Amino acid sequence: MSSCDEANWYLANCPWGGKLDRDRDGIPCESLC
Repeated sequence: MSSCDEANWYLANCPWGGKLDRDRDGIPCESLC
């Protein structure tokens, strides 16, 4: 994962994307976004 945009794409398009949003606030990869 290299960017916030990439993380958002995975969140929206991959079955496991929800794992990127650990606190379930709609923002994946808190360290990137």
